[in-house]
Amino acid sequence: MTFSLLTRHCPAFLPFLASLLFTESSQAQVSYQKDVAPILANHCVKCHGEEKQKSSLRLDQRPLMLKGGDS
Repeated sequence: MTFSLLTRHCPAFLPFLASLLFTESSQAQVSYQKDVAPILANHCVKCHGEEKQKSSLRLDQRPLMLKGGDS
């Protein structure tokens, strides 16, 4: 899935990406469990989880996430 499709279909992705890119410290470490997983769980998994997979994209399991969806 391209960046424009991702931001169009998953509006929560853009603020998340901006927060990662424009942190106060350029040395900030991003933790998947602390920083990424809660955003996916709260905003993305309802459309890209076990029960529903828009654009054939699943974000509830790492191997399926890395596989990607329709592009």
